[in-house]
Amino acid sequence: MTRPAVLVGTAVVLAVAAFQLWISPDNPPGFFRDEAALAYNAHTIAEEGRDEYGARFPLYFSSFLDYKSPLFVYGLAGVFLVTGADREVARGFAAVCVLGAVLLLGWLAYRRTSSAAVGVVTVVLAGCSPWLFELGRIAFEATMEPLLLALALLAVERAS
Repeated sequence: MTRPAVLVGTAVVLAVAAFQLWISPDNPPGFFRDEAALAYNAHTIAEEGRDEYGARFPLYFSSFLDYKSPLFVYGLAGVFLVTGADREVARGFAAVCVLGAVLLLGWLAYRRTSSAAVGVVTVVLAGCSPWLFELGRIAFEATMEPLLLALALLAVERAS
């Protein structure tokens, strides 16, 4: 592969990463109650090791008469230990999770085809898809699903 092609591919991947990590305060407006509940649980886990109801390191988080998956909350709690609790940090963590999924999909495409161009195109298509873009803008536990799915696909590809 030629040097200009590598530079263009790297620039395109970096542009997709910047696009995914750019968090606008207007999109979405406000901080939804589910986002706030997950962020509050992550804050209390980071500070005291308990959820909002006092349960010590629960397997599932009860919130608004529903049960939430612990992966996002515990991951966000680890980030809150370093940065402190903040709404922008919570949404930034969600954006990083989606960006990780986008990059892993590009890596999977490269591994399957041995073509860097296919990997870069996959990163661009996944990074510009509205579903992944909007999912990376909200601090919900569902933002972990594309990342976990990409990891599972990589594990299956490696096993095959």
